[in-house]
Amino acid sequence: MILISLAFILSCAGSKPSAEKEVEKPLIVEEKEISLSFEEQKNGSLELFNKILELSKDDVRQANLDVIVGLYIRIINNYPDAPLAQESYMRLIGVYLSDYSPSREDEVLVLYRYFKSRYPESPLRNAIEDSISRHYYQKKKWDELEDFVTPHIKEFIKTGELKKPNHLFYFSEAKFNKNNYKEAYKGYSIIIRKFPRSRNAKTSMQRIEVIRKAVAERNRKAK
Repeated sequence: MILISLAFILSCAGSKPSAEKEVEKPLIVEEKEISLSFEEQKNGSLELFNKILELSKDDVRQANLDVIVGLYIRIINNYPDAPLAQESYMRLIGVYLSDYSPSREDEVLVLYRYFKSRYPESPLRNAIEDSISRHYYQKKKWDELEDFVTPHIKEFIKTGELKKPNHLFYFSEAKFNKNNYKEAYKGYSIIIRKFPRSRNAKTSMQRIEVIRKAVAERNRKAK
């Protein structure tokens, strides 16, 4: 019954380091053959990462954003097997979302797609997805939020497995804020049932109460 309901939902979200020699225009993420050994990739990525840390100090970070981006992409392109490559995806997505105004959401989605393709089993995937979802949520971009989490809802419908409530909660919140109360109610109900002790369940119960009052008021006015 849960899966049928969700299928219906889907049918209807301090000194400035000298970096001049490192300045380069941000590169696109590219697929290419890498001949470096794992150890060479690890060392090369660590060298660039340390430069990023120097450029990321509070007093110089904003002035060096494009340089930082370029260095992250160099790690991603040139050292894809190094542990810092996956972390560079996560950190670069954070830069695009938090440090630029307006946020560079298109670049974020491109990076996310590459990340999923290269590292489908990465332990950082959940953190990246939560970061993107939270960004849309905080910016009240309900259509974008719904679109982003919908693949996870489809996967839930397909497998019947919902390991954590986050994606369904964001999906329901998008529906709720688009005044699609019927579908939001279904999502919230599933969260309460499957994750009763979660923080999302508490918020879901509050949302359901709001929905009930809104529907009652609408029905009263319709009489």
